Amino acid sequence: MMPSVKQLLAHFVCVLSLCHSATAGAQDLTPRAYVVVPIGSNATTLSYSHLQGDLQFDGAVPITDATAHASVAMFSYYRSLDLFGRTASVTFGLPYGVGDFRGTVVDAPKTAHLSGLSIHLFDCL
Repeated sequence: MMPSVKQLLAHFVCVLSLCHSATAGAQDLTPRAYVVVPIGSNATTLSYSHLQGDLQFDGAVPITDATAHASVAMFSYYRSLDLFGRTASVTFGLPYGVGDFRGTVVDAPKTAHLSGLSIHLFDCL
């Protein structure tokens, strides 16, 4: 029995939607970015993260037995404001990181200590 035109069209739409979904992208959302807050609200935060563990390069570079110990502190400031009759917000962040990295590069042990300001963060919604 031959499928009807309606069934063929339904299969075509399903296949097309599956192919299109493979190209879907994601977006980076700030937590609580769309919470309604009074205009003129201010907030400051101080956060800290400590990261420790092995680094895996999977043969991309000649580094083996690599480990990292890194700490990052971040100060941020948030302000809500009125922009053309709509609520908007601006966030500034100032991250500072300190890290110790160890590994073997072409059979020679190497270490590195890095510290300083990270990429400046600015977010506007």
